Formats: sequence, structure tokens, C-alpha cells
Amino acid sequence: MAKNLAVQANPLANGLAHDLLNTRCVHSEQRVNGSKLIAVHHVQSQGRRIPVLLFRNRCGSVAGRCLIDRGDTPIVDGPSPEAVLELLTGVIDELLLARSAIAHPPA
Repeated sequence: MAKNLAVQANPLANGLAHDLLNTRCVHSEQRVNGSKLIAVHHVQSQGRRIPVLLFRNRCGSVAGRCLIDRGDTPIVDGPSPEAVLELLTGVIDELLLARSAIAHPPA
């Protein structure tokens, strides 16, 4: 299953990475410090409604911060709000599953 998910995610990740590398923003610190909240959306997963805060970075890219739990806010960067939401919609189930496995390792 993981191999199939990786095959599906690879083209999307490559496209996002290519778009981000072509922006004028060089340092991740510049992206974080120059962020401006532009929207709040929600992604449905496993019966939960996960808030996603979208920020426009100083260099023009968009950061999506998922508010999974207190202290657990993974950030996904992309060229547009639509690209960030599309990526999160495709991986949020797996992300929550991975977070759960870390929080509750098998005995």
C-alpha cells in the first residue's frame, strides 16, 4: 500500500518542488517570517475536520499549516492555495495514520 501511495505522490511532489525552486525566495526563514494569513479551509479525514491555515509567504509561495493537535502543526508549502489544499486532501489520511502510529506504537 505504501509503495502505491508513494508512486501517486511522487509526480505531485516533484511538480511542487520544481515550482518552489523557481521562486525568488531562497531561505525558508524568509518564507516563515514574511507570512500573511490569506484563508482558512478545512480538510475532512477520519471523521475529523482539520483546520488548514493558508499563508502567503513573502516570496509568493503558499504555506498550509494543518492544526492536527496542540503542538502538531505540519506545514506544506506550494505554489498556490489550490495546490496546497490538493496535496493535503490527498495525504491527510496517511499523515493522521502516521501520527497515530507514532503516538501509540505497537507493544
